[in-house]
Amino acid sequence: IVWRPSPDADVCDTLPVCALKDSAGNMVCVLFSVACHPSTVHGREISADYPGVAMDLLDSHLGRTCSLFLQGTGGDAKPSVIGEGETHWRRGTWEDMDRAGNIVAEEVLGVLKEGLSSVEPGLRTRTIEAPWPLEANIGRAGYEAVLVDPESILTRRLWAEEKLAWLDSGHELPTTVPVTTHGIRLGDGLRIVGLEGEAVAAFGLQIQDHYDGGVTFPLGYTDGVQMYWVTSKMLDEGGYEAISSHEYHQPAPLARGMETVLDDSLKWLVEQGID
Repeated sequence: IVWRPSPDADVCDTLPVCALKDSAGNMVCVLFSVACHPSTVHGREISADYPGVAMDLLDSHLGRTCSLFLQGTGGDAKPSVIGEGETHWRRGTWEDMDRAGNIVAEEVLGVLKEGLSSVEPGLRTRTIEAPWPLEANIGRAGYEAVLVDPESILTRRLWAEEKLAWLDSGHELPTTVPVTTHGIRLGDGLRIVGLEGEAVAAFGLQIQDHYDGGVTFPLGYTDGVQMYWVTSKMLDEGGYEAISSHEYHQPAPLARGMETVLDDSLKWLVEQGID
């Protein structure tokens, strides 16, 4: 696994924007979403990273407007400012964070300047939980082998101990993981669709492609984080996202075909009026 940019990979690079106004026509809030990890700065410092910079700039430009960042499906994306011309992701600085936030704010202001379509409010929300299949787990012998393997890292050993304890208590390990897909219809052709878990860009594109028009906010990290949601293609490629299921206490990685499960959930949301 090499921690470096992959320019040819899927990127959910659309910028959904929604301006909420009161009955007098005054702007109350601006919603915007970017499908990218807020992880520009490398280290243990706590900050709002590039979304915080973007929101500060938007609030300053628009006056008392409250801008709100929504986390898109950026499980496999990092800010391009720390990858441009690099063979590996470099350690980001506060200056990089400011640059990334400025890029986002300028893009959002550009969308607002072009003008938005008027949508009458029509709120509706629906949630569906669907079982996403897991690969067959490695069984008791496999977990025991992880414990005695000198190459096993600490998180893998702790994971193996946890699964063995579960088996010792007489329980069977799950073969699926329940995934919530949450849809909110704000108005005609305007919707938010959030996927539980750390969703990668391809799922954001799948959510967007499911709708013929209007504006869609495809989100990850919604209602919890079960694990990294990777595509069938990514399982074949490997990489951190594909092999990190143990960090989320899952007994095995996702099985291929998860795109079909999500598609069925999206169809159900549309049938329920999230259109």
